[in-house]
Parts: sequence; structure tokens; C-alpha cells
Amino acid sequence: MAEASGQGEVNLVDLSLEQLSTLKGQLEKELQQLTASFGGLREAQARFAESKEALSGLSAANLNKQILVPLTSSM
Repeated sequence: MAEASGQGEVNLVDLSLEQLSTLKGQLEKELQQLTASFGGLREAQARFAESKEALSGLSAANLNKQILVPLTSSM
């Protein structure tokens, strides 16, 4: 069963019902973690796009002027 934790290949036919159940649980947990990570990456991508859009709105006329920058996304 040590091989089933990402350490190589495992023939599923050779595993017992208990081992298959454990493997299923591990794979479901890993899938949930990957899904959450993907969601976080998509959120970061959206925030980056918003920031990029905001920066593109700055004109050269305002190059040496001071601006106020919000420190939180509450604005």
C-alpha cells in the first residue's frame, strides 16, 4: 500500500477492499486540495487582472504626482 501514496504504480486488482477504500479516500482528499488550490489561483489571477487594468488607467501626465493607494480590497 506504500506504493499507492504517489510512490509509483499499483495494480488495483491486487489491492484488498480496505486498501481500495483507503486509496479512494486519499484520492478524494487530494482532489479537494487541488480544487481549492485551483480556485485560489483563479482568484489571484482575477485580482492581478484588476490591478493591471487599474495601472493601465494611469496616464503619463500623472507620472510625478502623488496618489493614494488603498491597502485593502474594501474600496
